[in-house]
This record gives sequence, C-alpha cells and structure tokens, in this order.
Amino acid sequence: TDTPINPGNSGGPLVNLKGEVIGINNAIDARAQGIGFAIPINLVKSVLPQLRTKGKVSRGYIGVQIGELSPEIASQLGVKADIRGVFVAHVQPGGAADRAGVKPYDIITEFNKKNVYDGSDLIQQVSAIPVNDSVPMRVLRRGKPVELKIKIALRPTDVADVTSPKTDPKSKNDRGEEKTGLLLADLTPKIARELGLPPQQKGAHVKDFESESPADSAGFEKDDIIIEVDQKKIDSAQMFWGAVKDVKSYLVRVRRKTEEGDSYAVLILDLRKGQ
Repeated sequence: TDTPINPGNSGGPLVNLKGEVIGINNAIDARAQGIGFAIPINLVKSVLPQLRTKGKVSRGYIGVQIGELSPEIASQLGVKADIRGVFVAHVQPGGAADRAGVKPYDIITEFNKKNVYDGSDLIQQVSAIPVNDSVPMRVLRRGKPVELKIKIALRPTDVADVTSPKTDPKSKNDRGEEKTGLLLADLTPKIARELGLPPQQKGAHVKDFESESPADSAGFEKDDIIIEVDQKKIDSAQMFWGAVKDVKSYLVRVRRKTEEGDSYAVLILDLRKGQ
C-alpha cells in the first residue's frame, strides 16, 4: 500500500475511504518513501476462527522442497520448456507428500483442483487448507500426468542446526576434475557428522570447484553432497565419475546445508561448456 504507515501502526487496521477495514498494517519498507505492507483482510478473516479457538494459526505443510524449473531442467525431464508448475527437488521422508506418492523430479501442476504456476501459488493453496484435510493433486512424472491424493500435515516449527563444515583429504580423479571443475571425495560418516548430516548419508562430497568451470556455471557450492545423476543414485565419488564420462548435459541432485537448515537442489552440469 502507498498509505503512510508510521511506527506504532503495525497491527492496526488499514481502512479505505468508505470506512471499511481492508487489511492489517504489517511493515514499512525503510528503503522507500511512503511504501508499506498490509495483510489482506480476506486472509485475516480466513484465520480468525483458529485465532478464536486456539489462540494461534496452524498452517498446512506437505513436506516438499521446490526448485527452479528452468528450460534446461525441463528438457532433461522430457517436458516442454514453457511448462508451468512447481518442480520438486526433494520429498521429506515420511511426510505428507511422501505418503501421497510424490517423487523427486515431479512437477506439481494442480493442487486441490486449482492450477499451480509457481511456488507462491503452492504455498497459498496449501496454507488455505485445514490441517488433516485431504485434497487431490496432479503431477507430471516423466512427462505423464499422475493423479494423487494428499493429507495436509501441520507445518513444523523446528529448524535444523547448522554446523561448521570441514573437509578431509581424499584421492582425486584428475581427468574428471579437469572436465567438470569439481574436486570430490567420498562422504564418510565422520565428514557427514561434521557437515551436520546423518552419518548414514551416502554421496560424493564437493570439497571445492574451479572458478568459471562447468561446475561453477551449474551452481555447485562447496560442501554440496551429490546424491543423484540423471535420477540415478550416487553413493561415492567414483560412482559420480563413472556417471559423467560423456561430454553432455547431466541432471545432478545435491543435498546442502543452508542457514535455514537442510536443503536440496537440482542442477544442470553441462560438460559441453568446458570444451
């Protein structure tokens, strides 16, 4: 809103010229002049019953991490480059989406019989459904539509701890490093614990990568854990080198730690860029 919001106004009503409450003042953008933010009144009305009965708002959660559906990823998945939907980078084991049958690399196109165009759409639609209600959803899997039914779970409030990462010297694959720009090691239980990951986690540990290499262009980060290449499981650095022998483009799924906790990303490693 461009209605002036002053310090102390947060939590108060935003009123139009007819005297109608159209929102609840929320915040001021300190970088701008006369720009503020308010919660739409329809959203406020939707959570009022919960506030009256429980004193708090319980929001829905389905247990997926989403990633950018770039044209390159769409091409690797065999779908049109202009497809609209939400790309699933990871499914939380045992969560609502996992129980419903959602898989990594799925593209969510419909939720509760409404089209899903991006992550904001999905979050709004999930949040609008009461916890423990079941709704239909549609995903694209290997280019084909799959109908699922999902039971909405309660959004967790805990955030995983992040520990300072360390590395451990390992043998290297000179030819693979030269081709990809990646310096890899097997992920041992010791390193997994140091990175704040479960000790049973398997994969190839990204110790470092060269600047302006295919790995750099793909968006790899130090201490990423490579867990899949072209939707095939990777348990070690050697398995990774064996999976990227050809000079082509690969779909690589990684697990990484961020300030917010555990995260997953799907990257495009294009070895043709290094030629």
